[in-house]
Amino acid sequence: MVSDFGRSLFLMICSLWASIGFAGTRDDFPPALSARFTVLLNAQVQELYLRRTDTQIQTAWLTSGKWALWTRSPEGEFNLQQVFMSEQRVVEYVSGELKTRRMVPDWLQFGSLVMPSMLDQARQVGHARRLGRSAIHYRGKLAGDPADLWWLPGPSLPASFEWGRGKQAIVWQLRTITPAGTAFDEALLRDFVRMDAADLGDM
Repeated sequence: MVSDFGRSLFLMICSLWASIGFAGTRDDFPPALSARFTVLLNAQVQELYLRRTDTQIQTAWLTSGKWALWTRSPEGEFNLQQVFMSEQRVVEYVSGELKTRRMVPDWLQFGSLVMPSMLDQARQVGHARRLGRSAIHYRGKLAGDPADLWWLPGPSLPASFEWGRGKQAIVWQLRTITPAGTAFDEALLRDFVRMDAADLGDM
């Protein structure tokens, strides 16, 4: 069974809202793209949209209407907007606030969601084609629970990822990969209430 701690850790990875680590350089960032996933969690299917470039990572949980828009400056500073569509509310985190809260992302890992390097005792167990692309099959552990990953090295994305056992397992499936397209139009948030995370205290 996936532990409460493990589930919380995984949700942080999934939502891309609170990863801590080294901010990778633009030179080694994977290709810009958009992708859609389905995520099975607690017998419910969630839809996740990802758009990434070397300066921006956008995620949207389409089922719940919770979005995150991360930007990175040429100097390596980060800003985050958490968007709550149903509430028409935006919580903004400037670079200093992210550092205070220890929410500075590992930019490379962040843009790939799940990577083989995140798994403990990871080992290659096979190769195959997934979504018409070469994929490598890894097995290992995450937070002490078994993890199974089909990894696409070209786009640097998981084709599928299963974590845990039985009905408690969390399952990702990559559905589509498309060009990154145009950046998010922040004019869509024009009428949303904006809040500074620094005014909210610990969340």
